[in-house]
Amino acid sequence: MEFITEEWIQMISTTVDILDEKNVDDFIDSFKTTQPAVMMYLLTAEFELFEEEERETLFFLGVKIWYATFLKNANMPTVTEEVLLEMDEKNDKMISYFEKEDEEGFIKSVENIMAHHPQRALMTFAVVEVMEDEAVRDDVKGAMFLALKTVIESLHKVVA
Repeated sequence: MEFITEEWIQMISTTVDILDEKNVDDFIDSFKTTQPAVMMYLLTAEFELFEEEERETLFFLGVKIWYATFLKNANMPTVTEEVLLEMDEKNDKMISYFEKEDEEGFIKSVENIMAHHPQRALMTFAVVEVMEDEAVRDDVKGAMFLALKTVIESLHKVVA
């Protein structure tokens, strides 16, 4: 997958943020058509630890990540449930660790992971958005980040 820059993801984030209601619906339909498994992953009941507003945050951050990669990789293959499951299982091993971390420990752990990640800007975007969102409770920030990491790595895997 083509490397996504910080500037690119910020431009995409701003674009998504200013969509009106009709365009949001069309946008979500496009997401559903191009990456149905990713959409279902972001909406799944597996994330029962998230409150409603946190689920919405997770979904829209995932949509922004998808859109940033979609525009850079026009012929992106569809992520399968198997790819998502593989990446999710890999990242599940980190959830219990992150849930026990305070914010400082979480940031240090994430910085270590991101230092070698092929999509550092997307990972940084995910971390910053999750950490700065006051509506996301501290005790679920690690799990939310790992869900977004699963999406990033699944999108990366089908293109790489």
